[in-house]
This record gives sequence, structure tokens and C-alpha cells, in this order.
Amino acid sequence: LRAVHRREAFESARIPQRRIENPLRTFAELDLNPLLSQAIEEMGFETPTPIQAQALPMLLAGPTDFLGLAATGTGKTVAFGLPL
Repeated sequence: LRAVHRREAFESARIPQRRIENPLRTFAELDLNPLLSQAIEEMGFETPTPIQAQALPMLLAGPTDFLGLAATGTGKTVAFGLPL
């Protein structure tokens, strides 16, 4: 019962949506530590997924609250972990 209540509260929440004007096109556009850039390249990542393209510029710009919703396997973990 509790899980159902939480789900209903989540689904009825009004969350302001903000899309950035110039989403990230490549990981090379990011001003990352060279070792991190090299690791991304070695793993074969070239083009960010839509959640990464929207999230990374916002999260790397400075401290902020962020809620990103995307399906499993779309790269949310990279988008949230890379700025750390």
C-alpha cells in the first residue's frame, strides 16, 4: 500500500522541465580532466545519449538539483557520475 501511495504521489508531481538550448554533441566538447577524457574514449563512448546530452552541461555548470527520467540502459549513471 505504501509503495502505491508513493508511486501516485510521484506520478502526480509537477516537475518543471528545462531543456538546454545547445545539448552536448560529443564528449570531446566537455572540459574534462585529460585522464577522464581518455577513459571515455577508450571505452568507446563517442556520442552522448539524449539524457547525457541534456544532463551533463547542466550538472557540470555547478551545484544544482537535478531529476532526470530516462529508461534503463540510456546512460543515466554516466550522466550523474561523470560530474563527480
